[in-house]
Amino acid sequence: MFARRGHDVRMLSIAQAEIPGVRMVPVEGGGVRLRPLRRLALMLGTARAILAEPADIWHAHYAAEYGTWVAALLRRRPLVVTVMGGDVLFDEQGSQGAPGRALTRFALRRADLVLVKSNALGDVVASFGVPRERIMRVIWGIDLARFKPDPAEVARLRGEWRADGRRVLLAPRMLQPFYNHHLLIEALPEIVAAGHDALVVFALKGADAAYRDRIETDARRLGVADRLRFSPPRAPEAMASLYASADLVVSLAPSDGMPQTPIEAGAAERPTLMTDLARYRELFTDGENVVMTPLQAGSIARHAIALLSDDALRARIAAGAIKVMRENAELSGEARRVEARYLELVASRRGSFNAAASAGRG
Repeated sequence: MFARRGHDVRMLSIAQAEIPGVRMVPVEGGGVRLRPLRRLALMLGTARAILAEPADIWHAHYAAEYGTWVAALLRRRPLVVTVMGGDVLFDEQGSQGAPGRALTRFALRRADLVLVKSNALGDVVASFGVPRERIMRVIWGIDLARFKPDPAEVARLRGEWRADGRRVLLAPRMLQPFYNHHLLIEALPEIVAAGHDALVVFALKGADAAYRDRIETDARRLGVADRLRFSPPRAPEAMASLYASADLVVSLAPSDGMPQTPIEAGAAERPTLMTDLARYRELFTDGENVVMTPLQAGSIARHAIALLSDDALRARIAAGAIKVMRENAELSGEARRVEARYLELVASRRGSFNAAASAGRG
């Protein structure tokens, strides 16, 4: 997005990727096999890459990450850090050891600007000692110019899943225990018993093989194994067609910052059934633009049955979701807000340099 707005964008990464308008800067060290040595190699590789690259703005896109820590330790400024959720919700998600938590707090306190996906995350960041004036809520959201379903691809997917005349429940979050996909499997027999010929599609990006085995074992035990489908990883822009192939999107995270799932589902005009978390309610309203559920199989089944039984309700929830997305999470608008803060930080930094130079000459 920033490259398309005319900026020179360089991305430091251990992964190989091609992003139009972005120059990739490789970080060495990812090939080291022993984990402790790999961590050290990545830290050193990141430091070398950072020191070799001049920049007007340093933007780290996850607080609990080597690049963020190294940029803060090397005093790169202006430093912007995007907080996503699990990188700072230490107790909720059991993330980081003591050194990682300390480095994450340090990096956030060193940052000139911290972008958070919810006000609740802003409260967490502030509790680390980051001044409120350095915290900005940015949901990021969706680029509607690029995130568009392809009707032909939607038809192909539903044909591949043998979904004609059937209901498709999509679980797009990573196939890992944290996201409680097994609860959806436990709810599935009740959904079927209510008269819905339902399939469940799991996305395989970041899949945990052992957890997939558990899901399939549970499905066989409950007599619904033939109703499972698995979707291989897709490019971000191709996700729109995956969402549009579903009748209902399901997201069951027990802890979150602010989820992208209902925003993406809304952009594809699909309703979302999601966990009832207090912080979600600063953006979403239960029964208006999403439907919220406790993390209990029976409750998940009852809410799914109500949605699948009422076409008008699903359409109303989907319409509410895309309204929320357009008003709060349209990517181009969010990018303009961040760009304005970038320019303020650069101007302030240059002003400080000029003032220091003038004082030195005096």
